[in-house]
Amino acid sequence: MTSKVLPFKRPDHICIREEEGRAVSNVSPEQLPAPPIGQSMDLRHVRLIPIDEELAVDGEAFMHYCTSHPEAGWFAVLLRLESWDQVPCGSLPAEDAQLALLAHADAATWARVRKDALMGWYRCSDGRLYHCGMAQVVKEMARLCGSRRRSLEGRRQEIERN
Repeated sequence: MTSKVLPFKRPDHICIREEEGRAVSNVSPEQLPAPPIGQSMDLRHVRLIPIDEELAVDGEAFMHYCTSHPEAGWFAVLLRLESWDQVPCGSLPAEDAQLALLAHADAATWARVRKDALMGWYRCSDGRLYHCGMAQVVKEMARLCGSRRRSLEGRRQEIERN
């Protein structure tokens, strides 16, 4: 499978920084961007997570993880996988206790790796965290699932007519 890089970038004015132990944005809630994924996006029924495409989109971050902080890289991958089972798909809660639980990290480990593990994630107006690479993958998978569902429905109707 050949990966392609899609032209979607994280808003430049959003960053993840530490403040009172929570992932926060450097702008007021009214200025936060709308989520890149619809609030009802649920792909929990899709068990194939195309993580290789997402990694290609954000290859620079993974080079950082491999060379500078492999432990944080491990937690970053776990969070991306866990984000698939969230609603909306591809998002994460912004609370550190929940993030640590999703990353399967104890409090001390999470405090140590948090900044690097959340590289590329940003807060949106719904209070959840999103990652541009995951948003691209979610949108593409939703498109493919919708096409497949329409195709299967068309075949079912054709069979019923015959």
